[in-house]
Amino acid sequence: MWCKICGIGSVSEATMVEYAGADVIGLNFVPHSPRYVGVAQAEVIAQHSTLPLVGLFADPSAEQVASTLERVPLQYLQFHGQESPEFCEDFGLPYLKVIHVEVDSLASGEPGHVLADQLCQQVAQYPAAWALLFDAAIGGVSGGTGRRFDWSVLPNLADQRLVLAGGLDVDNVAEAVRAVQPFGVDVSSGVESGVKGIKSAEKVSAFVRQARTA
Repeated sequence: MWCKICGIGSVSEATMVEYAGADVIGLNFVPHSPRYVGVAQAEVIAQHSTLPLVGLFADPSAEQVASTLERVPLQYLQFHGQESPEFCEDFGLPYLKVIHVEVDSLASGEPGHVLADQLCQQVAQYPAAWALLFDAAIGGVSGGTGRRFDWSVLPNLADQRLVLAGGLDVDNVAEAVRAVQPFGVDVSSGVESGVKGIKSAEKVSAFVRQARTA
């Protein structure tokens, strides 16, 4: 089970994630996010981390991504916005494309199969993605909401990796793994200490352990 801990903001947190046995660290380069990390700080984290680094962007310019890559040795890119397949592929790195599951649509009574069809259409646009990451979108906020969605609407990906996010935490990740059987899981707010953006060593370790033993 591929485990990604996202929103890391310090060397101590990166060390914590490594010790917990996670596979990759997520660095958030989305400026308005409470888990944003500047390029200078990301550089320092990279110098002290042995885990692969995933750089998160949302509708960035090509210059923003390129200038970040000049300073931070990212192994993966993760795109949260409306980026085209061509844009995602332009940097020569494996990328994860976030597919947003509209929680408001489900709550309003829209049939689940309609949303599932919409997700399939989005998936079909990114055949070259290293993985597709499904996260909850609520009220125009895409990602990082800490809200779970109905896993039954997820498409069956025969040829692509499915990474599950959205409201995962220590208490439900095992259930999620058994229900969805994803390639991987991604968490940020679900392993925080109670202070937004600050990770809990105990929760990170427990999350990885629960995901791997489910």
